[in-house]
Amino acid sequence: MARAKRSAARTTKYTNFSFPISTYFPQALQDNHSEKELRREYSRLRRTAKARMSALQRSQYSGTQMVEKYKDAFPTLKQIQNKGDLSHVLTQTAQFLLSETGSVTGMREYVRKNVESLQASGYGFINKDNFLEFADFMDWVDNTFGKDYYRARNGGKPDVVGIYNELKGKGYNSDKIKDLFTAWQEGGRRALEAAEAAYDE
Repeated sequence: MARAKRSAARTTKYTNFSFPISTYFPQALQDNHSEKELRREYSRLRRTAKARMSALQRSQYSGTQMVEKYKDAFPTLKQIQNKGDLSHVLTQTAQFLLSETGSVTGMREYVRKNVESLQASGYGFINKDNFLEFADFMDWVDNTFGKDYYRARNGGKPDVVGIYNELKGKGYNSDKIKDLFTAWQEGGRRALEAAEAAYDE
């Protein structure tokens, strides 16, 4: 029993939330708490969020989407106009703090788990040093070859077929993915030509 109490105490100390986690969305915060309570809660959580963001920006993860999304997400109380805005900002701050990748430690664990999963699936060329770049590569594929592109190249068929789904493990050879990833790293037209050539085979 004592062990369970200590575990609960650690969780409370780590998250530092004053309200039930399930209530951290705008309408619930507005309906159940005064503006004074929200301001006090935001002030405390903002300090934690700013500290974590600062650590992320100083780390190897400074260029990640998490940093881009939240780097300007924690305004001062003076910049917040009303209770409604405060509820939205507090919700956003809680989402950041609860995110798996909302800290250097969490980001490191996220990378470790994904690298292990990819390597277990046959992608031995992925490691902790190039995983984030590989994640950017997958985003590039998704943005470059969207559904409309596939429909045009496949006679208007609605199914998205090709590299992105195959990158998800649906039959695409890991050596081919490595070749495309290398082409993408080199950049320029070669990356696009290499990806397009893969569909014409």
